[in-house]
Amino acid sequence: MADNEPIHNKLIARLTDRLAGDPELQADVAHELQTHLEDAEEEFREAGLDDEKAQQEAVKAMGDPEEISQQLFQANRTRMRFRAVIRWTASLALLPAAMVVVAVLFYFMTGGGIFDDIDRLTTSIQSGQLGENAGPFHWSRQLSEEDIFVLQGDIKAGNSIEREKSISNRWPDDPVYYGNYFVAAVSRYYGKDGQLRASFLKKSMEMADHGEKVDPDNAFYNFIKAGWLIEASCMLEDDPSRQIESIDSDEKRKSISFYKITITDPVGFQQGIKELRRGLLKSFYSSRSLDMLELRLSLLPPPQSMADIISRVIMEVSALLPPMTSFRALGKILGAYAVDLAEAGDITAVELARSVEKMANLIGSESRTFIEILVALACRMNALASLELVGKELHNPTLSKNAFQERRQQGKFWRDLRDNSGMDRQELRKELRHAGMFWSVLMPGGVAGYRAEYEPLRTVECFVVLEIALLILLVGMVLLSCSFGLPILIWLISCRRSESRPILLFVGWRRIGRIVLISIVLPLVVYGLYVSWQIFRPDAYGLNHAMGRWMVELAIFLCAVFFLLLSTSYRAIHQRCEEIGVPVPPTITRRKRIGFLIAAGLVLLVCGTYIIGWWAGPFQLDDPKGEYWIPPLAFLTALIGRDSNHSKFLMDFFLVLVMLCFFIIWLLSEGVELFRRGRKAFRRTFIRSSMPILCSAVIVVGLAVGSVLSLGERCAAKRVTGNAAFGILSETERGGIRLLREKFLQWRREDGTQAAGSGEQAAGQR
Repeated sequence: MADNEPIHNKLIARLTDRLAGDPELQADVAHELQTHLEDAEEEFREAGLDDEKAQQEAVKAMGDPEEISQQLFQANRTRMRFRAVIRWTASLALLPAAMVVVAVLFYFMTGGGIFDDIDRLTTSIQSGQLGENAGPFHWSRQLSEEDIFVLQGDIKAGNSIEREKSISNRWPDDPVYYGNYFVAAVSRYYGKDGQLRASFLKKSMEMADHGEKVDPDNAFYNFIKAGWLIEASCMLEDDPSRQIESIDSDEKRKSISFYKITITDPVGFQQGIKELRRGLLKSFYSSRSLDMLELRLSLLPPPQSMADIISRVIMEVSALLPPMTSFRALGKILGAYAVDLAEAGDITAVELARSVEKMANLIGSESRTFIEILVALACRMNALASLELVGKELHNPTLSKNAFQERRQQGKFWRDLRDNSGMDRQELRKELRHAGMFWSVLMPGGVAGYRAEYEPLRTVECFVVLEIALLILLVGMVLLSCSFGLPILIWLISCRRSESRPILLFVGWRRIGRIVLISIVLPLVVYGLYVSWQIFRPDAYGLNHAMGRWMVELAIFLCAVFFLLLSTSYRAIHQRCEEIGVPVPPTITRRKRIGFLIAAGLVLLVCGTYIIGWWAGPFQLDDPKGEYWIPPLAFLTALIGRDSNHSKFLMDFFLVLVMLCFFIIWLLSEGVELFRRGRKAFRRTFIRSSMPILCSAVIVVGLAVGSVLSLGERCAAKRVTGNAAFGILSETERGGIRLLREKFLQWRREDGTQAAGSGEQAAGQR
């Protein structure tokens, strides 16, 4: 038969010459003709003819070569045109389409507007401030022009302060807009020591005076003017001669120094006291900056993704708070001044100290943030300490004793709130295991029976991690396709002979279905069911506690998908090449791959043992605070052996690294084996034919799985409301902070009762 092959090849090449525009079809028809000639020769040989006669008769039986060639061309002309379109699409359009799918998934995963916000965010950072609206600019497409202006002001303004000013200028009589601009503007007048620079005192006072006109019932402007004037009119220092008793967290008493002042500007000092008293006559206290934040948040549509939630959080944490250092200084200075008055026998010292206490009660009862209520608490403690010393100087032991007892009760109340979380440390750790990344960091401590609703945000985090894993898988497949595309391009340009050019094969719908089923559908279904069980179980763990295990599982899943996709594609292309007569390399037996199989089994055994051990408990983190979830940080800190959490996360990172290295080594070894054992035609055909399979998988998986994950993230994000949402505006309503605010409301009501009682007593005396 070997001698007959050249004759057959020449004849078959002549018969299929007009099909050269479709190499795969030409090879397929040629293989059928070759088989037909061999069968005809065998029949003539069985009829008693020798080999040469049998060959001649078989060729003669084929008929006129020109006529057969024309018939083959006419029969396949329409098919060739259709296949040419499919081949052109596979060659030129699939890779760009796969890249577009990856880019679209990334775009929507980042919230759909990340690129629109980069310029504004960069401008905010360069100006030295994180803009108050740095996150949610991309939502502006859904809002009216007026709402957009309220959210971000005039975008042509040079910095965030000018943007806030543009809002106030547009609505000059609105106290919220002006108050927000006022806080933003005066914040730049403060030095690194937290005090207002003297050169800006006059300008700041003018702005505060205008704010009082716009918002006449608000005590904020009076208090802050009082703080500025009094700070600028005196010097404050510790006075060892004035000792008060303090009680630490261990209930141990100790003596600490109080303060004394040196007045440098009596007129300004008295003016500051007048501003304080004017403020105490006002009905409420508000810096208005948080009112502005609340207004802006109300304008935004419900969150649709993690990017929207993060944008809201950025918007909240970057909202400027009033300069609270002036209020703390005001409490210390006036407390010391009250003691000075008492030492001189002036009974107005009691009223002055009580004024500081009332200021603290007003601020604390109206406060909306943790920092404001802590400043109010410190001011009240200073007021009570000064009352204690005032009582001693005025020889009023009852006043002194009552002030000390009240200060002691207040300190104990605060320590109980701070230290008593309603659960011991071990219980808190168990609670935090279900919190997730966000809540493990931002939760205000489980105090006074408060518990956040973890599930919606925890579920959003899980979907985001799955989307990131999907992107990694798709990007890896696109990069592999690109690595195939370069040698294909070189071969197509350099190979002039048609028999040396790589063929783009269509392996058939049945084989494509098998590839999709085995390498994509089954792994996704199995892992999807497993992940669904993890996410939606009532006691689901958060990523702050389970991120290490997720990393290992996702690494196994990604490597398995890659391995199955490449293996099934190789087998399908190998079979198709055999069908059309392309020489193929011999199949590598399991015996020759025994080393690889043993190594793969060991890796899977170790990873499986780790996952089972994690669910059993030994490999879980001891302290799930979400601090060590970034692998590089975990790896570096684990090297210095700080605690068991680091060593456990090092184990996660090491397992992932081992799997990735093992997969890369397998991929390289298979490539080397393909180049060493594979026939040139098959090697080139496999590489060229694998590229459209990989790109098609990217498109199908990206659109199908990406849509499902995006829908899951969107549904969970919509439920991140109320106790499920992090919010600065609701800080004082959560946990022990809420109880402290209620205490301030009680003290403020007592202030009103005392004032009413004093008024009735004065009327009776008249």
